[in-house]
Amino acid sequence: MTKKKPPELLQTNGVKSTYSVAVAERICVMISKGRTITSICSDDDMPSIDGVYGWLRVQPAFAEAYARAREAQQDTFAAQILDIADTETDPQRARNRIDARKWHAAKTSPKKYGDRVTQEHTGADGGPITVASLNLRGLSDDDLLAMQKMLSKAAAK
Repeated sequence: MTKKKPPELLQTNGVKSTYSVAVAERICVMISKGRTITSICSDDDMPSIDGVYGWLRVQPAFAEAYARAREAQQDTFAAQILDIADTETDPQRARNRIDARKWHAAKTSPKKYGDRVTQEHTGADGGPITVASLNLRGLSDDDLLAMQKMLSKAAAK
């Protein structure tokens, strides 16, 4: 049976929890070690998840530390992948745990852990793109107007 949280750590609609630098630092340390915010907030001595999100909105220093902790959390998950691969005896369980960590890291830190996607533009048969140029200097005004009408028709389609 879990104990009830102290009233200052609870937050329900309209009731603010009391911000604590010490608690905020503990939250950041636990996140950087790989714990989730929902897991942390379920502890008896931690504020509710609504309270933490409220702190993130109004405490810029906590928001910055929290962001750094989340970055560290992805590094922790990456390191855990190797540990799981080396120690887990059930291959299906290992795959499930590894895939969950890879997915989470890729979604929350896509630049660092996401799949790298590159796009290349090529010309015909994979060759270089050719750029054509027209010399319009020798055309008469009537020829230029006719060309302009044709281009306008083509653009309208």
